Order: sequence, then C-alpha cells, then structure tokens
Amino acid sequence: MATITGASTRQLARMAGALYLINIVDGAFAIGFLHATLFASDPATTATNIQAHQLLLYRSGWRHTFRGDRDNVPPALNFYELFNVLNRRMALLAAFFILVAIEAAAFLNEFTPLEFVGQGGS
Repeated sequence: MATITGASTRQLARMAGALYLINIVDGAFAIGFLHATLFASDPATTATNIQAHQLLLYRSGWRHTFRGDRDNVPPALNFYELFNVLNRRMALLAAFFILVAIEAAAFLNEFTPLEFVGQGGS
C-alpha cells in the first residue's frame, strides 16, 4: 500500500524510527549529562549551578533540546501519514500532541529555571 508521498508504509515507519533514534541520542546527552551536571536536589545549589554555567552548559542544553524538538517534526508527519489510513482524526490528534503539547512543555521546562534565577538575583 503506497501513501500520498510515494513511500510505502514500511519505509515511513523505518524513517520515523530512525529519526526518533537520533532524537533519543540527542536527548540522552541533554538530559543525561547536562541536566545531571546542573540540577541538584537542593534548589539553591541548582540556582548557583545555573548562574555559574549559564552561558556554556545551560544554553548548550537548550540547543540540544531545541534540536530534539525540531527533529520531532518529521516523525510526527510520518506518524500522521501512517495513522491517517486508520483514522484521520486520531492521526491529527497524535500530530497535535507531538508538535504542540509536548513541545510546549519542553520549552517551559527549559525557560522557567532562568526566570527564577533571574528574579532571585535582582
């Protein structure tokens, strides 16, 4: 069965899987190394770490998070193509949650600590 883009269902599924694998590696670095280095169980220590390493580590974590968010767009479109055959509304809902709801939460998670650190320092 061929889809609108000319790629078979199997090819779309493999492309989505490969793109998610790239996203997982990028996210593992951002969460595993950068966040583990900056965030501690004590909020004061976390704020001090963010202030001390804001330009290098924290913003590097942003780049990896945003690249991961950007890399979520092609798999979302692939999933829409895959699930559109079954149910168009559910395919749109899945694409919406991947592109909007999850990404908005990720952005808030990255920007909120800087707002607290900035308000605490002024």
